[in-house]
Amino acid sequence: MTEKLPPQSEMSDAERRFEEVGMRTPAGLEEVSAVSDRTPLTWRTVMRYFFEAALAVMLPFMCMEAFGLWQMACPDHLVSADTPAQYKLSFKKLTLHTGDGYDIAAWDVAPVTASDDAILVLPGYASDKGSILPRTAFLGQTHRLLYIDFRSFGESSGKYTTMGLREVEDAMTAVRYLKEQGVKRIGIYGFTMGGAVALMAAARDPAVTAVVTEDAYADFGIVAGDPYGYLGPARPAFAWFAKEFVQLLFRMNVDAVSPSAVASSIKVPVLVIHSRADASVPIVHADILRSRMKDNANVQFWYTDGNADLASRTAFAQALLGFFGKNLAASAHVSP
Repeated sequence: MTEKLPPQSEMSDAERRFEEVGMRTPAGLEEVSAVSDRTPLTWRTVMRYFFEAALAVMLPFMCMEAFGLWQMACPDHLVSADTPAQYKLSFKKLTLHTGDGYDIAAWDVAPVTASDDAILVLPGYASDKGSILPRTAFLGQTHRLLYIDFRSFGESSGKYTTMGLREVEDAMTAVRYLKEQGVKRIGIYGFTMGGAVALMAAARDPAVTAVVTEDAYADFGIVAGDPYGYLGPARPAFAWFAKEFVQLLFRMNVDAVSPSAVASSIKVPVLVIHSRADASVPIVHADILRSRMKDNANVQFWYTDGNADLASRTAFAQALLGFFGKNLAASAHVSP
């Protein structure tokens, strides 16, 4: 008896070919047929598999990176124990109110010697006004000082930092307070992030007449990508992810945190201090600022081999006292 074959519609391609030559599908052909029906291995398939494997490897690292970025942007409010009283300086506590609704904690420090100028002191990232006090208290001998905590740091309100973008408003609020107090000439000293904010504030308000920065970054976008240098070819992907994650989460434009973008518009005297040993903000940032401010004849650069005030406290104090003494003096602002 002739074996009845299944209808053509129920046959696989392999079975159909066997039938055309008068042969019956041998046992196990179903497995062979399944193999023959797989997607051909093309270069596109290989690339797809490669990217899927790369994503599987990178995804855990990106999750850890996202957690790290969240911690960096939402630091604990650490409050230092130091106060101006420990340096025999008279001061009063203030709370300044920014236009976008933040309460900024401040110290208004009276000068030992009467003065009608003032210096706004801006701390660095993850620091408060007390932490920068040991570095700058000597300025209170001849200048009125105003210390502030940036939003989300110290005793100020806020849950996250924008690494200088919106902190400029904190500095501008402090400058407005000094102008309302009748201060005639205003200088700014800023450390790291505070230095970046000082430059951006000076570009905005002509009331700022002298600026000193220490280890300030020229562009936060560059700083954000620096930690991934060890990743080699994967660095651009991680740097891009960090930038996009921060912009999406905190609704901020990372590219706008750029003192170098406004540096050419700063015409007042500036002293840029930068350590060649700074790993967090490499010396290239000072070089970028130098190139952007090349047309400002009142800009000075002091490159150190270590921490400026620790390397020579005397030289550091003399440099700042001399710079602010010269550029905040009434005679320096008399029209010819």
